[in-house]
Amino acid sequence: MGNRLFCKVFTIAFIALVAVYVLSFHIDTPSWFRPFAKTMPVLFLSMATWRAGNTGRCLPLIPLALLLSSMGDLAGDLHAFLWQIGLFAAAHTAYIVGFIRRCNPTKASRTVASALISLSAVLGSYIINRIPSRTESIFIIIYIIIITAMAISAVFQDSRYRWWYAAAAIVFIFSDSCIAWNRYVAHIPHATVWIMSTYFIAQYTIARLYLAEKLR
Repeated sequence: MGNRLFCKVFTIAFIALVAVYVLSFHIDTPSWFRPFAKTMPVLFLSMATWRAGNTGRCLPLIPLALLLSSMGDLAGDLHAFLWQIGLFAAAHTAYIVGFIRRCNPTKASRTVASALISLSAVLGSYIINRIPSRTESIFIIIYIIIITAMAISAVFQDSRYRWWYAAAAIVFIFSDSCIAWNRYVAHIPHATVWIMSTYFIAQYTIARLYLAEKLR
C-alpha cells in the first residue's frame, strides 16, 4: 500500500472507530462494549504507527505511548482512576523520551515552555487544593509534572512539525484539565464531549505527525 493511501485509510479507520464509540452512548450494548469501543481508537493508532515506525533499530516510543494510553482509556472506563493516571503517566514518559532524543530548544520554544510551566503551576495548584484524598493528590501532582514535561519536550524538538506536536500536547493538557476540573472543582456540562473530543484530536495529531515523518 502506498504511503498516501495508507495515511488516508489510517484517518478513515480512526474516524470510524471514534464513531463506534460515540454510537455506544446511543444504542443498547452489552456492558463490555463501551470499554472496548473507548479503547479501540487509540489502540488502532498504536498498531498503525507501530507498523510504520518499527524498523528494528530501536523501540518505537510513540506507538508505545499510544498503546499505554489505550490501556489508560480502558482503566478509566472501568473506573480504576489511579491505574488510569499511572498508565497515562507511563505513556507521557514514553512521549518525553521519544521527543527528547532530538532536543534542540530555541528562544521561542523556551518562552512557550516557561508559559506552560507557569500555567500548569497555577491551574495545578488550584485543582490540587480541592482534592480530598492525599493519595490522589500525590498521583495528580506527579502526573501534572509529567504531562507538563511532555509538552515542553514536544516544544523543544528539532522537528519540522515542532509546533504541531506542541499544539497536540497543549490540547492533551486541556483534555486532562477538563477531567480534573469536572472531578474535583465543578461539573462541566457535556464533560465527556469536551474530554474525549480533545483527547482523540490530540492523540490522532501526534500519531499522524509521526506517520508524516516516518513515511516521507
